[in-house]
Order: sequence, then structure tokens, then C-alpha cells
Amino acid sequence: MRPAGEARVRLALDGLDSGTRVLDMGGGTGAHSAVMRNEGHLPVLIDPSPAQRAKARESGLVVVGGLSQALPFADDSFGMAYFHLSLHYGDWAAALSEAARVVRPGGRLWVWTFSRKYLATSFTGRWFPSVHSHDLERFPDVSEVSAHLESLGVENLWSQVSIETVERTAGDWEEAFRARFVSTLQLIDDDELEQGLSRFRAEYPRSDELIEIGLEFEAVVGTVVD
Repeated sequence: MRPAGEARVRLALDGLDSGTRVLDMGGGTGAHSAVMRNEGHLPVLIDPSPAQRAKARESGLVVVGGLSQALPFADDSFGMAYFHLSLHYGDWAAALSEAARVVRPGGRLWVWTFSRKYLATSFTGRWFPSVHSHDLERFPDVSEVSAHLESLGVENLWSQVSIETVERTAGDWEEAFRARFVSTLQLIDDDELEQGLSRFRAEYPRSDELIEIGLEFEAVVGTVVD
């Protein structure tokens, strides 16, 4: 994980008592859960993908198969529920409702997502135009997230912005695009993919040219109450 990603995890953990049980919602291969464990907490990772879960288990993490919208945990089971770019998979409102259910009173909900500004102007969408519309449809606005959490009785809501810079060679970017390295690229057809790659190569003909882009993350944070 890049240093900025680790910093986002640690920011979410700041102020938690040592040994807090944390639910990593849609935690994938476990990069964020590993940081939680290294910081002295007790992460439980839930993810629907068998391949992702298998990778996380290789790191000795506690891993459970399941969906964020139907958590297999009792009420008040965790001190924090944590989403990092996972809320947009499926019914996000149902996932937040479930997260609020399993977090104990006084516990924390922390949701990292991409800002609407970034989604509307992303580097990936520059080459594959339908990515912008797909992303803006899939990712909820932080105002919607806050409003839903407020309707659930979550209090002390506040937001946080994190800027991250990513640098790769043109060849690495092309390889990543072709592998459909972000989930939204899996929604576009082969023609759009090839046309976008052709435009990308025309602008960046040297595969060793370094390309730097900026990512803008937004967090919504709140406290669960009775």
C-alpha cells in the first residue's frame, strides 16, 4: 500500500482504544486490515470475493465471506466499521444501515470514497468517457452518505479530504487499463477500451514517460448512538 493509503487508515484509527474490534467492509486483500492489526487493533475483514479473501488469509487476517448489505454479525459487535472505496458496490444505503447496526453505541463509522470532483474529471475517464457517467452513478455523494447516516441516528458527523499523487510510466498505465484495473473499466465494452488505448498511446508514445495524476478522497465520519 502506498504511504498515503496507510495514512488514511491511521487517520481513521486515531483515538480508538487499543484492541478495538474493527470491521473492514469490503476489505479485499487485506491491506488496510493489516495496518489496523499492526496498530494494535482487532480487524475482521468481510468481502464477497473468494479470491480476495484467500489473499487476505495468507497474511493471517481474520476473514469472513459475505456482503456488506447483510452482515453475519450480531448488533453492537464492533467499535468501528470502516469502508475504503467499497461503499459503491451494491446498495450503499443498505450497507451503511448494516454497518450502523453492528457498531456499538459510542463506536465509529468511517467511510472513504472518491470526491465528485475527482469522479467527473478522472484520468481514467479522460480516455474512456463512459467511465465518468458510470462512476457518478455508482459512487454516492458524501452529502447523501451524511444524510443517510443522520437518518440512522449517527451523530457528530464530519468530513475529511485526502489528496494522493500517483506516478506510473505510460507503459504501466496502459497495462493497468488493459487489465481493467478499476472496477468501472469492467463495465465498458471492448470497443471503448481499444479506442481509449489508441488515444492514450497517441498522446504518450513513449512507454517510459512518467505520468503523475492526483486522486481526491473524501471521508464521512460519525458516531453511533443508541
